Parts: sequence; C-alpha cells; structure tokens
Amino acid sequence: MPESEVVNQYAFILDAGSSGTRLYVYEWTRWSGGDSPLPEIRNPLSHKQTPGISNMVKDKELEGAYRAAGPAAASAARALLQSKVDEHLQPLFEKARQFAVGAGLDSTIIPLFVLGTAGIRDLLPDSERQYNDLLSCMTQSSRNTEFNLQECGAISGEAEALYGWISSNFTLIFPSLWSSGTLASKTLGYAEMGGASAQIAFSPSRAVSEPYNGVVWKVRLGDKRFELFLGSYPLGMDKGVELYFETLIAEHLKGGSSAHMLVTDPGKPPGLVKTFRDWTLEGPIYNGETIATSTTGTPKLGPQVGLVVNKLASIIASAVNSEGPRLPSLSEFDAAIKAHDFIGGANFWYSTRTLFGVDDEGKPKTTDFSFAEFRLEVFTTLSVPWDRIHEKLRHANPVYLKDAWIKAMWANEVLTRQFRLDDGDPRNPPRLEFKPFDGYVGMELTWTMGRLVHFITGNHATQRERDEVRGVQFRPFLDARAA
Repeated sequence: MPESEVVNQYAFILDAGSSGTRLYVYEWTRWSGGDSPLPEIRNPLSHKQTPGISNMVKDKELEGAYRAAGPAAASAARALLQSKVDEHLQPLFEKARQFAVGAGLDSTIIPLFVLGTAGIRDLLPDSERQYNDLLSCMTQSSRNTEFNLQECGAISGEAEALYGWISSNFTLIFPSLWSSGTLASKTLGYAEMGGASAQIAFSPSRAVSEPYNGVVWKVRLGDKRFELFLGSYPLGMDKGVELYFETLIAEHLKGGSSAHMLVTDPGKPPGLVKTFRDWTLEGPIYNGETIATSTTGTPKLGPQVGLVVNKLASIIASAVNSEGPRLPSLSEFDAAIKAHDFIGGANFWYSTRTLFGVDDEGKPKTTDFSFAEFRLEVFTTLSVPWDRIHEKLRHANPVYLKDAWIKAMWANEVLTRQFRLDDGDPRNPPRLEFKPFDGYVGMELTWTMGRLVHFITGNHATQRERDEVRGVQFRPFLDARAA
C-alpha cells in the first residue's frame, strides 16, 4: 500500500501534574475525517518523573532567592528555577528522543505538548511571579528540544474535564457509535480526581436551560458537535489528605488538648502511627472489639467502630466543605447526572479498585461497583490491626497505604455528596451506574489522550454558551503569555 495511504503518526504529551510529570508517547494511523472510524491510538511508552514540577517553586533555596530584593536577585532566582526545571524535564525529553531514534522518526516534526494542571494552577493568585516564571522556564526548556512544540502551559480545570471526557468516550463509546446519529445522546459522563483538583463532565439536560446559562460548552470533534457541562474543583486527593489532617488537629485543639502533640486519628487502623508536621497521629484502640456479622452474613460495625467511622466521615465532610463552590444544588443537574452512566478515572479508580475493591488474588474486581459495599469495606478494615494489614498488603506502596482509608473516604465524599453519583439501590429508578475505570492493558485512561483526540480531529475551538455572541473561544491556558 502506498506510503501516502497508511502513515503512522506520533505525538509526545507531558502531563505536569501535582505529584509528578509523566511522558506519554502516542502512535496512531492518519484519520480520514468525517464518519470514518476514529484511529486506534497506541501508547508504546510512558515514563514519570517525580515530584511535581510545581514543587520547584516551594524549594527552600528558591524561596530564599525569591525573597531577596533587587533586579539582580530576581534574575538569580529565575536562573535557579530554570536550572531546576531543566533538570526535571530533560530526562523525559531524553526518553522521547530515544524513542524517536529507535523508531527511525524525524523528531523535528513530532508534536510536543507540555501541559500543567492544578498543581501549577494553584500557584495563583498568591505566587503570581513564581507562576509566570515557572511557565516561562517550562517553555524555554521545551523550545530547546528538537521536537515540534505545539503547546506549553497550564490548562484550565475545564480543559482538564473536557479532555478526560473525550478520553473516556473515545475509549468506550466512539468506536461503536461515531457514525451513529445518536452519538451525542449516548455519551458517558466522566469524573476524575487528581492530586490537587477533581473534575466532572457530562451532557446537560436541555429541558430547563436557565441553570446552565454560562456553564455549557459547545465542543466540536471533527464534524461531531456536543454540549457539555464542565466543572473543576479544588478537591484533589493529596490536597484532601492535608486538609483532613489540618481539620483533625484543629478539632483536637478545640478540645483543649493543645499541650499534647499526639492525636487519635479515626482514619487509621490500630497500631498505625504517622507524623504530620510536629504532630503524631495514631489509630484508635478498640479494646478487642471485632466486626459483628449478621444472620445474612453481612458484616456490621460494632459500637466503638461505628463512633470512629462517624467521626472520620464528619471530619472528611468538614474538610471538603471548606474548599469552596460545588455543583449547583438544582434538581435539573441531578436529573442530568442520573441520565448518564459515569466513568471514574485517576484517583477515583485507585481509591476504589487497588487497595479496596480487589479480589482474593489482589486484582481489581470486575463486578459492578457499589458505593455501599465500598464504604463497608473501608469501615470494616479500620478495626483490623495495622501489622496484619501491612503483612497482607506487602505489595502495596507503604506511603499510599498509610493514608488509604482517608483517601477512600475523601473520594467517597466527593463522588456521593459533591458530584452526587451515589446510585443508592441501582434496581430502583432513577438509575445511575458508576464504574471505576483505568483503561485497558497497555492503554491507560488519561486526559492526555483526550487532548490528542482533540488535536487529531481538527483542534476546533470550543465556546462557552454565553460567549457565542461575542465569539469568545475556549483557551486551555490560564495565561496566554506562557504559551
């Protein structure tokens, strides 16, 4: 077949998240456009560099440099940050270069995207100078590569929600319904949680338009058009754990225990001890209480465990509610959410299908997800001694494992109380199905693939509904100067 008819194409996308920067190498066959099937996308290589690039500006050496006064000090701080950004990104660029060489590719024509998320967004507004310097340093590092730089900057939360929605529907819906006239009405809703933010995206109900004024986005992929509600909130997993600890300690101090730097943490099993700043946090002691089992075989919480669980849930709810605006509490939003099946990605997957939600072989369960069963598993394991848990889960990352119960409850609170995705009893209407999903073997579900699909299908502008008259286009960057 002539080379012009079958051409493999490639792109490199860097996801500069709050916990690390990951390189994704993507490969696909040229798309013909229109109703022709979308190309299969492959991910032959990914590689992660830690910690998150936004942590560079929090480095003690850099903080001192930024506090110094005068133009010379500002220039020195900028140069120091540039060296740290180069050191962080260069191993990823080198991995990409080695892939290009190994595949016999002309690296100068391979598109490169370097996109930051909430970890960088959160530098604003308190650290605007560091924010601008960081993006400028990222751009300089990216331009010094041999690749074809397309974008470098921090995408907005709405863009992150959009790309996640595209990725999940490209994986599960578009292959079978792309040429169907019912595509727009059959799409999945999408929810994801990163380290610093959580996103939700779905097609709204148009029966009542007023609640969506200004928050509906008109999206185009090729010749297909969609209307989407896109929401992003400061409810990320890592941020949530820190907020939880701060709330727990604040409540401890309210009780008049300021002289003691030891706090009983309801989010830990007995025997687990962790330090947070100058505080020591330890799991409760249950005085031999075990989980009771009912006549139906369903575990029930004993009175001590029940009290601890209630306290854990209360602290989590308080921490979540301290973080600002949510989805509007309108019945129309609830109806639109209930009309969709939802996919849960990123930390919504990890918190429900890696430590909890696994079978006897330690593999993620493939059965339908139940919020009630998930919560019960979280609650009942809280009273199991830490040494037994640690022995059973020796394969697990100990850093993640120590906060697993807090992270699970944080995810539960955001999914059920904030995003309102708890189906209750799925046998009763209105029906809602929520499915944690991490992609397939060799193809992780990630918003970066959504950015790629948007690029492949034409990179069409996206408009917010209320901006259509003014012709305001959707820009994925918070600051155009950084692009």
